[in-house]
Amino acid sequence: MIFNPAHPSRYGRLRREPRKDGLSTIEAAATLLAGLERRPDIASTLNASFERLLTRYREVQAEMPELAPKPAPKGRRRDFRRGKKA
Repeated sequence: MIFNPAHPSRYGRLRREPRKDGLSTIEAAATLLAGLERRPDIASTLNASFERLLTRYREVQAEMPELAPKPAPKGRRRDFRRGKKA
């Protein structure tokens, strides 16, 4: 499903999305549910929870950098395209 989000993903530099307008699953679900139910509070509640998770993740990474994921080797890019099934 492709959205046209009003804001970029809250992930920021923590995770690269295959598309620059990509959202995390929880951000996409929040947008979809809020729109279907016509209740913007759903999106704000889910996004606030996600923001708290990301804040805590950043705190832990600063406190214990040894837990941080290792960067991919230079020149090696992840292929986000789906393989065709035979």
